[in-house]
Amino acid sequence: MKVVMEDVCEIIEYEDIYQPEVKALNYSWLNKYDLWEPIDDEYLDYPRETAIDFGGFILLARANRKIIGTVFFVPIEDSKMGEVCKLCVSEELQGKGIGEILLKRTIDRVKKNGFEHLILYSNHKLVKALRLYQKVGFEFIEDNGNHYETSDIKMALKL
Repeated sequence: MKVVMEDVCEIIEYEDIYQPEVKALNYSWLNKYDLWEPIDDEYLDYPRETAIDFGGFILLARANRKIIGTVFFVPIEDSKMGEVCKLCVSEELQGKGIGEILLKRTIDRVKKNGFEHLILYSNHKLVKALRLYQKVGFEFIEDNGNHYETSDIKMALKL
């Protein structure tokens, strides 16, 4: 039986007090798949400055006062487009719908804020994540040189 996300955690807004947990959680998957690159330090050392201060947001999944999932939304300057990044769920809680809820809440929120497109960059190693992105409607598109060293996949969603 699949566990309902609400039975496992709550979705909350990012606060600076959670930065160490957000960083540790993201580094666990980045290191597992050997996908760390220098820009990850910017996002994870300074989440407020890289997402929120530009009109974006960060949603967190929390259970038992512990951060178990993250998603960042970063608007793209002078457009009705934004980027989804740093979507992750702690390994022991994957498969319970937490990542899907984080992603759907992000999509709903950006729609309400007038955005028309979402993009994301990923890597072929992240098979479960790619399936999730497709499940919620993202499609593979051509990547004409992105700013991430380790990504080899670009996806988009028209809202």
